[in-house]
Amino acid sequence: MCKELTKIQRSFLWGWDCEDKKITWIKWDNLCKPKVEGGLGIRDIKNFNIALLAKWKWRLGMKDQGVCGKI
Repeated sequence: MCKELTKIQRSFLWGWDCEDKKITWIKWDNLCKPKVEGGLGIRDIKNFNIALLAKWKWRLGMKDQGVCGKI
């Protein structure tokens, strides 16, 4: 799923068609850097997903779990 979402991001940014591919002037890793480091601030979907899953795991381990823990 992460690969497909990244593919959609790249297609939108670089304007790829089904038949023709355009030249990519900048590496994807550089575009995912924060703006202060010279990137565009585009989120890396894979790393963002891992961070969200870790946050959910941390929340489930807390004493006061809220609604999610009660379910």
